Amino acid sequence: MPQKYQPFSVRRRMQDRIKEKENELDPTINPLAKSAGRHNWEEQQKRLGHDKKKLDAITPPPVEPKERKMLQARVRQLEEAITHGSKSLNIPPIPSVHQMQDNTDGSTDQHLRHENTWKRNNLDNKGKLVVAKDNYGASLELKDLYLRLAASDGDEEFRPGAGSLEQLRSGHQVPLHENHAPVQFPMPNTSQSKYDEIWPDHEPLKSEISAGKYHKECRICGNKSIDKFTAFCEIHRSVVETDFRKQEAVSA
Repeated sequence: MPQKYQPFSVRRRMQDRIKEKENELDPTINPLAKSAGRHNWEEQQKRLGHDKKKLDAITPPPVEPKERKMLQARVRQLEEAITHGSKSLNIPPIPSVHQMQDNTDGSTDQHLRHENTWKRNNLDNKGKLVVAKDNYGASLELKDLYLRLAASDGDEEFRPGAGSLEQLRSGHQVPLHENHAPVQFPMPNTSQSKYDEIWPDHEPLKSEISAGKYHKECRICGNKSIDKFTAFCEIHRSVVETDFRKQEAVSA
């Protein structure tokens, strides 16, 4: 038995196709819908009806208030079993994100054993491992429960990951589109010379100019400085360099 329900994105694409077909076959919208040139209008209507029934079948039914707590408890029970496995029953835990990405030693075997176990087995009401009825294993049931609860919460459209078990893997990070907490991306500790090498076209901020990191005006006359790294215009840089050489000569 396959998974009962499908994610919102799958159902939405199907809804769009059904709506498009409905408009195409509707004589009030398309005057040529029943024209002599149209092939098997009645047959296409039957196919449309079949598609609607299929859409209804893969759409999660609403969760009644009285059953919500029971379904949430079942979710926690299945999550615990699928995430941690069982040493006594030789069922491995779900592989981590690191194992799935880097394919470390033994991770492929662990992944296959974990996946096959929860496809073929499930938990009864007391949490005992049993052979899944009609091959409707714990992993499929949990995915369907996720989809039912997400659909009833009314935000399924904004949760593209609803119905996925990836969130159970250790090391899982919430994607930015699902993270509603403020996120900051601090600038790495980079020296000014390295910063200028990476971003040579960086325009100095007022605070950077005030701090003396960069320059826009000559310190002496106020004219435009040679560049953002120099505190003098062309004329006064020559004056400063000449004075500096004279001081070196005197000191020598």
